[in-house]
Amino acid sequence: MSNLTAAQRRMLIASDPDDRTGDEGTGIELRTGRDYAVANALKRKGFGDVTGPGGTLPGMYWSNAAGLEKRRDLLGIDAQEDHTDPALTSTREG
Repeated sequence: MSNLTAAQRRMLIASDPDDRTGDEGTGIELRTGRDYAVANALKRKGFGDVTGPGGTLPGMYWSNAAGLEKRRDLLGIDAQEDHTDPALTSTREG
């Protein structure tokens, strides 16, 4: 379960914790057959879920708690360090 390809590692790292709860990963758009193959492999390993495509919407990969844990392991950080601060990422002018 820990043997990941370079593409799988990149997708796990890209699906960072959401800025609301931090309990799920942000969605990664799946544009190619290769993207779907990588996402489905991560899903089979228990690291996330794949949705779509549906109509005009693209398919998406979302890390689950196990995927976020593996992401932290790959990055060598703990849960406190692995979060997105909405105040730092907001594009709203105030």
